[in-house]
Amino acid sequence: HVPLPVANIYRMRGEPSPEQAADEYEAALRQIMEDQLAESEQAASFDLVLLGMGADGHIASLFPGSAALHETERWVVANQVPGLNTWRITLTPPIINRCSSRRLSGHGPQQSSNTEAGAARPLSASATASPADSASGWLARLDARPRGCG
Repeated sequence: HVPLPVANIYRMRGEPSPEQAADEYEAALRQIMEDQLAESEQAASFDLVLLGMGADGHIASLFPGSAALHETERWVVANQVPGLNTWRITLTPPIINRCSSRRLSGHGPQQSSNTEAGAARPLSASATASPADSASGWLARLDARPRGCG
């Protein structure tokens, strides 16, 4: 159990349209970052972001072939996922890369090859966080860890 103040939890709302929810969440994040910048000379960033990996190797809701992979300005977008016939709200590479620490969660035997492949790719247009860098790491069941991760 980690005591986390309720004021530090920011839920992505699913009730409005995906575009509106993305706009609202980004506005909230930017306000938090502006407040942080006012208190410090350092660039604002998250301390930690927890990212999930899907069976197809996507991270957050940055699906292979989706437009959000190539986003360079926005921090949060509504991302259409044609393969699932749905929309997702997701953080984008520019804000994920500004995180001080990233943790990637995968589970199940089918995740093993995905987590191993993801370890070698930077978060960019390929949309995978690289746990090989000092800011990233894995949270995975033993059967889903990349080979060589103790």
